[in-house]
Amino acid sequence: MPNNELYLLKENKIFLPKNDWFEEREIAETTDSNQQNIIEFLIEKFEEIQNEVLGLEKEFEESNEKIKIAGKINRKKSHLLSAKAIGNYIPLFITLDKMEKIIESEVSENLNQKEILCIELEKLLDTNEWKQATEQLKILQKKYKELPSVPDLKSEEYKERFEKTIDEFFKKKQASFETFEQDLLDNLSKKMDLCEKAESLSNSKEWKKTTEMYQQLNEDWKAIGMVPKHRIEELWFRFSTAKDIFFNAKREHFEEIKGE
Repeated sequence: MPNNELYLLKENKIFLPKNDWFEEREIAETTDSNQQNIIEFLIEKFEEIQNEVLGLEKEFEESNEKIKIAGKINRKKSHLLSAKAIGNYIPLFITLDKMEKIIESEVSENLNQKEILCIELEKLLDTNEWKQATEQLKILQKKYKELPSVPDLKSEEYKERFEKTIDEFFKKKQASFETFEQDLLDNLSKKMDLCEKAESLSNSKEWKKTTEMYQQLNEDWKAIGMVPKHRIEELWFRFSTAKDIFFNAKREHFEEIKGE
């Protein structure tokens, strides 16, 4: 583009012509004596700006994390909108716009990935397998941290949503453990009651009735859930010993009858 198309002179003032990115704007005021020098200076100034954009473009092309360059591109674009220099701004804006569109695409994908991770994390709130769920949570956390921060308010929303879900997960996990511990104690109490009932029947001579009662006690025992690990052997020993005493006596009784 010829130099005379890159600027306008109006009453010793230099203007940049309107384009798709900015309106016509004044960039310098001159006199008859210094006008040519100022124009040459402003043309040289544009070469500096042009080199800066080319450098930014090279950095962008070589970067593996283009999103992180978004701030530089935005600042450079703002600089062009107010720069006091004479040159062809259109190719520079086209270059910056092209980079911005690539970043917008990556930002969109970044936000999509963050939303997916939030949804996957929220699914863990319905679990009862806390050990497995905790391992899965760690994997999701690692994936989320690997995603770069992006210049978008939605990114902050997803971050807050993700962290809030983690807090809720561990609260539910803690509450589940407290409930589980209480269940263990309740089950312990129930099995201790069954042990006492079994022991109270161990010397019974009502063979048929007591046998039926032991059968029911067995069913009740199976229906009760877990108890603290350190009490399992003790309780089973008490329960089975009481049954053994009764059924050994019953067997001896019927052997005596058979012998007679």
